[in-house]
Amino acid sequence: MSAPVMVTVLYPASQDLTFDMDYYLETHMPFVEGLLKPFGLQQAFAVDLRGTDSPYAVQAIMVFETGVEGLQKGMQAHGEEITADVAKFTNAKATRLIGGVKYPGSAS
Repeated sequence: MSAPVMVTVLYPASQDLTFDMDYYLETHMPFVEGLLKPFGLQQAFAVDLRGTDSPYAVQAIMVFETGVEGLQKGMQAHGEEITADVAKFTNAKATRLIGGVKYPGSAS
């Protein structure tokens, strides 16, 4: 079984940033979840960093229980659709980080 991977998508803060948070939360994130769940997407989070001293405005975190293989298969199948939707909510060029989950953490 593949080790889980975490995908972090970072949208940089800038003076000319446009970001439609309503569209992102109500349309884009559910759209991505629907496309990628069959490929092992287990959890997805959106973090609003605007108004903080972060160099990023928004962060998305997705955990794939199927590891990098599931992520790759999902992006092969739906990457173009997902990428095309980004222009509907932002003008930012995102940075993507992908890494293996080594400590799952737990509050219990």
